[in-house]
Amino acid sequence: MSDFVPQPPVTRDYEHLRLLTLFHTILGILIIAFSSIFIIHAILGLTIFLHPASFGGPAKNQPPPALGLLFFLFGGLIVLGGWLLGALTIYAGQCLRMRKKYTFIQVIEGLLCFFVTPFGTALGIFTLIMLNQPTVKAMFGRYS
Repeated sequence: MSDFVPQPPVTRDYEHLRLLTLFHTILGILIIAFSSIFIIHAILGLTIFLHPASFGGPAKNQPPPALGLLFFLFGGLIVLGGWLLGALTIYAGQCLRMRKKYTFIQVIEGLLCFFVTPFGTALGIFTLIMLNQPTVKAMFGRYS
């Protein structure tokens, strides 16, 4: 005789949503950490732009200030964009936990699928599949 007792679908859905919340938090923290690496580029670019002579050598061998500005702008945009996406990913996980903002979660999952490969793609696909389950839709108050 087996001791296996199948769980009802709602219990499994609660467990899956709990795990997805945890995975969103972990991925959001990783996105923030890895995008912070580009702070080095922004600082280097700012140094090139403001003090090109600090790189030594004659004036003709110094990097142009425009290069420093490009490094600063692109590094800064990547850092700010990564921090924003990481924070939104963590918030989407909290929305999953609280069972609210269904459409917002779907939009964030689309962004994760596009920008954060391969982990964001996998998490986004699994979350979108989960959100389309009828029992999960009912948890969010959507019945269509």
